[in-house]
Parts: sequence; structure tokens; C-alpha cells
Amino acid sequence: MSKIIMKKTIPVSQDLIDKYKEIKNFQSLVKRQTKCLPNERRSNKIKMKTKIMSVFLMSVLMLSVMGTFVLAHEDDASADAGLSTAEIASAVADDNVETSSGIFGDKVRAVFARNSEKRAEIKTKIAAKKMHKLKETAKEHPEKAKELAEEYKNALDSASEDFNEIAVDGDKEEVIHALKQTVVMKYRLESHQAKSAEVHAVILARQSEKMNEEQLAHLTEVFGNINEKVSQKISEIEALQENLIARLLVIAPELTEEQIRVKLETFENSLDEKRQLRAEEFKSKIEAELKEDGELIQKFELKTADGEIRTEIKIESGSDDGGVIALN
Repeated sequence: MSKIIMKKTIPVSQDLIDKYKEIKNFQSLVKRQTKCLPNERRSNKIKMKTKIMSVFLMSVLMLSVMGTFVLAHEDDASADAGLSTAEIASAVADDNVETSSGIFGDKVRAVFARNSEKRAEIKTKIAAKKMHKLKETAKEHPEKAKELAEEYKNALDSASEDFNEIAVDGDKEEVIHALKQTVVMKYRLESHQAKSAEVHAVILARQSEKMNEEQLAHLTEVFGNINEKVSQKISEIEALQENLIARLLVIAPELTEEQIRVKLETFENSLDEKRQLRAEEFKSKIEAELKEDGELIQKFELKTADGEIRTEIKIESGSDDGGVIALN
């Protein structure tokens, strides 16, 4: 009766092959060094060395195989899943930036960042801190808003330059990773839009009664320019996503455009809960600012269609006709 023997081939890296050769050479050296020993002693020593080397080699082989299986499992999981916990944490990093301190240290970290992706992440946080600086300063001195807004826009431009260097011409895994990063960056930029609207509302809540029409118009222009800048960066991200999709269609012909867009939607959906939380916190912060100043909110709307955040606040003022303030 014949037997059927099933053999499974496990891929072994070149490093492992080199290590095996080193072990074989070491075994040969042990044999040469023990030639002068008495026969029994030499035999026992050779056996002991051979056992040690065999155990070591088996350990290395097991670790290599286990590593291969673990990596394959992680790749399979990430291919069809949404964003990882670390990627979500990176996306929401700017949501609650309530300080402008530490910018110098952040700049040093950006210089020594391991890649353009990490530099862009650090520089985006620097921009968020610049926005907080704008809030803290301009709510008492609105005349300084334009200068601080320029600092913010310059910081955002610097972050975008680094982000645009992410791999577009890499392999399948690199391009899918880059696609995830576009979702992360887009969320952070949307958070900056929300923060800009919040800062505008805070300044108006504190200073609107002290400002004339020309000053109010100037303030609206400053924040309108910020919103336009951030919207431009979001459009650039969306254009980059299209380039990445086109690249995937070339290097991964097994994927259809529909499948790739489903992946992108899955990445986006990973942040749905965070978007809802961000909207609620945004509304709460503005309400708190207005109430602190004794203003009564009559109307408040937050619209996020197409990634744009638009706020309308109607507050009672000392004037006879009240006032409607639109933040776009």
C-alpha cells in the first residue's frame, strides 16, 4: 500500500540561510578543535555542541515561520478593515489642542522625524497650536488677527508640502497605506475648519459690540481666507486620493475601481463616531463662550455637507435690531 506524503514549503529569508551557513561552519570548527581530545571526551563535546546548535537553529526557524504567519495575518486584516487604532488617534490629534506652547520643541521633532508622513503630522499639530494662539490673542486684540492668521496658513502650507511627498509610486501595500493617510489628513483639516469657525465666534462674542462695521468686515475676511486655505488643502487631498486609486488600478489589477472606493469609504467610516463627537464639542464650546459673555443664543446650526463647516449664530445684542452673525 503506497503512502502519500504531503510536504509544505516554507519561505526562508536569505538572512536565515546565511545564519544556517554560519552554524554549519561553526560545527566544522568545533570538530577540528576537538580532534586532539580523547575519543570519548571528544565525542561527548561534539554531541553537546551539535545539540546546542540544533536547538538554536530550530528556534530561529520557528521564529521566522511564526513571524511570517503573523505578518500575513496582519496584512490580510488591514486590507479589508478600516483605520487602525493608531491611525484614528493620529486623525483626532488636533481635535483638542488647547495650547500654543511647545511649538519650538515640535519644530525640532519635525526636523528629526523619520519620514515625510511623520513630519506632516507634527507640522499639522504646529498649525493647530498657531490657531489656538490666534484665538487666545485675537479675542482680546482682534486687530492682531490677520498677522496670526498668516502664521497659521504658513504652518499649514509647510505641513502640506511634507504630506504631498507620501508614496504614490510605491507597491500595493504602500499605496493603500498612503490612501489611509489621506483620510487621516483630511479629517485633521476638517478639524482645523471647525476650530477656525470656533475662534471666529469667540472673537465676535467678546468684541462685536466694540467693533464697527469695517472692523467686523475685516475680521470676516481674515477667517474667510483661512477657510479658503483649508478648503484648498482638502481639495488637494481629494485629488491625491484619485491619483492613488489610479495607481492601484495599475499595480493591483485584481482590484476593481469599485473595490478600491469601497476600501476608501471603509477608511472614512472609521472616523464617523469621531466626527459626531467633534461636532458636538464644537457646538458646546461656542455656546459656552457666548453664555460666559451673557449672550443668549437664539439660533445655532452646524452644517458639514461636503466636508465644509458652516455656522450661523443669532445673538441678542445691545442694538435695537439684534444681530445675525454668519461664520463661513
